[in-house]
Formats: sequence, C-alpha cells, structure tokens
Amino acid sequence: MKKLRWAGFLSLFFSTYLFAQPWTNVPDAETTALGYCTSIQTGAFSLMNNPAGMQHDSTLTVAIFGENKFLLEGVNTFAVAATLPVHFGAFGLGVTQFGNTDYNQQRFSFGYAKKLLPNFSVGLSFDYVQFQITEAEGVNAFTAGVGLQYQPTDEIYVGMRLFNPFKIAFSDFTGDQAPAVIALGAAYSPSEKAKLLIEVEKTTDFDLTFKAGIAYRIIPALSLRVGYTDNPSHFTAGVGFYVGRFDFAIANDFHPVLGSSPQISIQYHAK
Repeated sequence: MKKLRWAGFLSLFFSTYLFAQPWTNVPDAETTALGYCTSIQTGAFSLMNNPAGMQHDSTLTVAIFGENKFLLEGVNTFAVAATLPVHFGAFGLGVTQFGNTDYNQQRFSFGYAKKLLPNFSVGLSFDYVQFQITEAEGVNAFTAGVGLQYQPTDEIYVGMRLFNPFKIAFSDFTGDQAPAVIALGAAYSPSEKAKLLIEVEKTTDFDLTFKAGIAYRIIPALSLRVGYTDNPSHFTAGVGFYVGRFDFAIANDFHPVLGSSPQISIQYHAK
C-alpha cells in the first residue's frame, strides 16, 4: 500500500507540482489553514511569499515550519525565516528544504520591505534555488519576487504578489521553464474576532486557482481556522495558540486523492 501511495505521489508531483510546489509557495501553518491565501500574509514567512508583509513586524521575529506531505515517510518540508525591522524598512532571511535523498529542493531567500505610505507597503525578495534527484547532477538558479500590500480601511486589507517573473529555466533538468506566479487577495475583518480572506492565483501553465479562508478568535489565546482552495478542490483547517511572545499554529491539508498533510509552525517575537 505504501509503495502504491509513493508511486501515485511521485507521478502527480512530477507531472503537476515539480515547479509549482513547494518552492514557489512557503506557507506557515496559519496560512495553510486559511486556504493558502499568501498574498495577504504577514509575519516572518511572508518573506517567501509576499515580502511586503515583513513590514508589519515591529520587532525581531523568528519562525520555523514543518510539514509531512501526504503522511509519506521522508517527504517533508522544513523552513526557517527571520525578519528584522529597522528605521528604514525591514530585512528578512529564510531557508526552505523539501524532499529526501531521492529528490531534494532547497531555496534560500533574502528580502527587503518598506512602507511607502502609512497604509501601503512594498517588498522584494531574492532567491537562490537548488534541485537534486538521486545521484544526478544538481541544478540551480536565481530568481526574485515582488509584493504589495495596502490597507484602505481598518477592516479591509489587500495584497498582490508576483514570484519568478523571469520564468527561470532549468534546461539541464527538464528542458522547461519554471512558472511565474501572480496572486491577488483581500481580507475583511468585520470584528476583532473574525477575519474573511479570498484570493485568486495564476501560475503559468496551470489553471486559475481560487482560495478562501475564515478565522475566528474564540478567546484571546485561541483561534480556529478553515480554508478552501480549488485546482484540485480541497479543504484545510487548523488552530492557533498565542502564549506570551510565541505564536503556535497547527494545520492540515486534506487532499482528495493523496490524503492529509499535517503542518506545524512556531513564531517568536523578540518583544
């Protein structure tokens, strides 16, 4: 059974997700639970999705993330990121690793964000990506991303991100170009406890993807989250805990064919 699941995973992964996941999106467990709405993401891991979100941290923030893809042994994603605000903006550093000894991806990210207006932020990320399959010679390339975030009112928040606009090529690897990703999203907070999110994302060579999420903070220290994304259609869910300077998030992605992908992330705020 495990071998069949491995075969199904590899077939699907190499045919549809080789360049679309996970290196073009590095969600934390909170973002996953909210349907992968990355364009309006804030916190340390916004560096790897919408770098404009780094500007919302008022202190040094360090985050770690882990995922087990489809409950398959050895198919894991690990990431760490940190953001540091300064008087002229915010800087970020991050590393992502996916795979095992048979297939491996690594992404190293550096970013900068700045508030151009009190309610408008822009961010840039610069990324070095490596791919390795078994004993074959690995390939690597540089790429970049840009993000914008705007808050027209206290209740509404919008964001846009563009990643890999140059469509970097790994000619020695597959003969194809890696896709560009563009996403536009919005969040609406009708109260201090509730938040609604929507996003549309287009990856070149893939269909348009719609995403949505709902978060509700039932008590100050606990939030419940659910999300939905299509292409393929599936649901996500999770919870968030807030303890002192730490934010804990647990999530699960329920793929209709390959099964569950549990995730956890921890974020630390220096003050």
